[in-house]
Amino acid sequence: MKKLSMVLAVILVAVFMLAACTPVDKPEQSASAQATEQSTGEAAPASASAAADKSAAPLAAGEFKKLGLVHNMQSWQMYQVMEKAIKAQCDAAGVELVVADANGDANKQLQLIETMMNSGVNGIIVVTIDGPTLEDVAKRCTENGVALVSMYIELENATANMLVDEYKYGYAIGEMGAQYMAENFPGEEVEVALLRIHDYLPGIDRGRGMEDALKELFPTAKIVNDQNSVDVESAMKMTEAILAGNPNTRMFLADSDDTGAIGAYEVLKAKVKPEDQAKYCVIGADGVPQAFGYIKEDGMYRGTVALDNKEIGNTAFAIVADALAGKEFERVQYCSFEEVTKANADEYLKQYE
Repeated sequence: MKKLSMVLAVILVAVFMLAACTPVDKPEQSASAQATEQSTGEAAPASASAAADKSAAPLAAGEFKKLGLVHNMQSWQMYQVMEKAIKAQCDAAGVELVVADANGDANKQLQLIETMMNSGVNGIIVVTIDGPTLEDVAKRCTENGVALVSMYIELENATANMLVDEYKYGYAIGEMGAQYMAENFPGEEVEVALLRIHDYLPGIDRGRGMEDALKELFPTAKIVNDQNSVDVESAMKMTEAILAGNPNTRMFLADSDDTGAIGAYEVLKAKVKPEDQAKYCVIGADGVPQAFGYIKEDGMYRGTVALDNKEIGNTAFAIVADALAGKEFERVQYCSFEEVTKANADEYLKQYE
């Protein structure tokens, strides 16, 4: 009996030792964790529970069925071009596209993202209005396997970010205006107005770039107005007010074609005599078809700093698709830009015909 007990004891010890040496399978990483490891080479922290890991796991190829697009301002032409590109990608891939417009309201944008997340979208592309407002919902999206791409404002908790170097972008706007005036009116004091969004991070950084470019490249420029404008209508009202208070304002620099330059140009066309138009300069940004058309007219719209909004839409869709399929992608991507003048405006316009 004692021998049998000893044998059983030995067997039990062996079993416990074997169990202790057997490797335990790690829970699957979430899509955001895999992306972190792929892009940085560092392992992402483990999730709190296996259940959380399961809900956040990347989807298999072919399970990308529904995409959300949340605009800042859907009325802006640059976003319409981007949306059209995303829609074409969705149609080709058999993905349903759901579009919503925050209309410049950060809290509304938060609610729209929450609604989309709860409705079963697989990914969300958001033109972010305010970063801190969206950080929590971005985290919840990625934790639940919803790939979220933030446009133009970086979100720490987003799956990926597509950004513009806003200061350099603004500097390029100011540089175009400064070059035109320096070449045609060297040494003259020229009154300048800025049209930009004052409470939007890209507008703030672009404004700094514009000012610095003028100081360095055309120091006789004098900024007499810096107005907040968010669309063509507000830009027209601001331009009317600027000319009423400072009738000698001859250069208008805008942080976007949509928010400033188009409105300023339309007012100037109605007020400035054809023989005086050479004295004026309007420069925009973001590169929309209407701006290219105005630049071709060889009037006061001297140029724009253009983003390739079609390609931006294509890239944003590809990032979501790659993230959901567990493929490699760059977590932070910067959008390139290029100056468009009369010399190449027709080439750019043809891309949208």
